[in-house]
Amino acid sequence: MRSDAAGKDATSTGWEGERFQILSLDGGGLKGIYSAAVLAALEQTIGAPIVSRFDLIVGTSTGGIIALGLGLGLAPRDVLDFYVGSGADVFADQLGVRALRRLVRPKYSSARFKHALGHGQEQNTCPPRRGVA
Repeated sequence: MRSDAAGKDATSTGWEGERFQILSLDGGGLKGIYSAAVLAALEQTIGAPIVSRFDLIVGTSTGGIIALGLGLGLAPRDVLDFYVGSGADVFADQLGVRALRRLVRPKYSSARFKHALGHGQEQNTCPPRRGVA
């Protein structure tokens, strides 16, 4: 059984099972750069894959994109590089009309995201999984 930072086992908090660690990542479009940078720094500090410290990684919007990348075995640094390299194209606000478009369509175009990921290419564009058994 895992213990918390104070060394108490999870049952002392009233929880009847093992402690369950959840990482929840917020949305925000291109602001996902911040979340990815923090995760990359944490991973470097702990010297182990960040996914090894959590039982469940979830997110909304861009946080969900980051969570999916981590679930596929990408390192936070890889996710950060994606946002730095392709984020401006994926999360572009053409002519500043995004707010009006949201009334009838999604906030961002999935076509730009698919293009940035290399969707439709024959080979897998994701690097090999790291730290996933």
